Amino acid sequence: MPKTVVIVGGGPAGLFAARLIAQRHPEWPVTLYERSDPAHTFGFGVGLTGAALAAVDAVDPETAERMRAGSARVPIAEFRLPDRAVRIPGFHRGVAVSRSAMLAAMTDQARQAGVDVVMAPAPDIEVLRRSADLLIAADGVSSAARETYREAFGPELIEGRARYLWCGTDAVLEGTVFAPVWTAHGVFTAHAYPYGTDRSTLVIEADDDAVARLLAGSPAPVTF
Repeated sequence: MPKTVVIVGGGPAGLFAARLIAQRHPEWPVTLYERSDPAHTFGFGVGLTGAALAAVDAVDPETAERMRAGSARVPIAEFRLPDRAVRIPGFHRGVAVSRSAMLAAMTDQARQAGVDVVMAPAPDIEVLRRSADLLIAADGVSSAARETYREAFGPELIEGRARYLWCGTDAVLEGTVFAPVWTAHGVFTAHAYPYGTDRSTLVIEADDDAVARLLAGSPAPVTF
């Protein structure tokens, strides 16, 4: 008997789940709601490890190939310290790809499998729950489903002490770079890598104290 499937959230997890279900059960109506156009997604490049690509390849070689297309191989990495650079041998077998390009490809893959991808906010979660045989919550942070059923899921939320800034640049790097930088306000660490022929992405991380001192223009305390 056909089952009605509704998925809330068009990130990689939601799109891939929708495609696999539609492929294996073509008689099941599968609807996915996503409020943001893939071309307008947040962020820049994302890394996919060799293990992640192998896992996708094992169940859906066509989507794995779409992920590889237009991506950048990142086989080398190094730590750049103040006095020298240290190469990390045998870094990984993965690739990096534009997040927006990856989501656009996965959205297309889901639609080709017969998924009804609706680019609009999802209806009320209780309405969806009553109308679907299977409801998948893949709507990320501040999930309406997880919030509505918080008591049943029993999540434990732990806030970290770090802040990060996700940036993009048209500077092309040879590979992955990890670079801690000591400043008057504290330590800031950059993690950067190419994700295309003309683009790189970098994440800058620091703890709360360093960011607060930077914003206030105050130097870090000196310790001996």
